[in-house]
Amino acid sequence: MTPDDQTSKAFKELNPELIK
Repeated sequence: MTPDDQTSKAFKELNPELIK
């Protein structure tokens, strides 16, 4: 897993309503 993947995953977990 790359740092970018980790950031994307964390962002989606923290902002589920922004990722639809």
